[in-house]
Amino acid sequence: MNNTTLIGRLGKDAEVKQHGERYLITFSIATSEKRRDGERTDWHNVKYWTSSDKVAQYLTKGIQVAVSGAYRNDQHEGKYFYYVDAYRVELLGSKTDTTNNANDNDGLPF
Repeated sequence: MNNTTLIGRLGKDAEVKQHGERYLITFSIATSEKRRDGERTDWHNVKYWTSSDKVAQYLTKGIQVAVSGAYRNDQHEGKYFYYVDAYRVELLGSKTDTTNNANDNDGLPF
């Protein structure tokens, strides 16, 4: 089974491209974990297909989101690119919210 759920913050505003009647929203999120020797941060590229481009207005730099989807890879000119093919994106907190407690905010699933 190829399934992942990530919680992180957007590194920059989401980008939107229209393909027929659907929209591809792409963005990257940073996830962090604390270790004995410090903190490790990983970056994850996300692709999210939707029927409305309005979702992107909420996906701005610094916002905290939960993303559920499957890890995929594409090959282009001999290089592999890895990303999460998201089927669910949920807003968890504002740009200034530094806690990981999603219960304080109403999550907006898209």
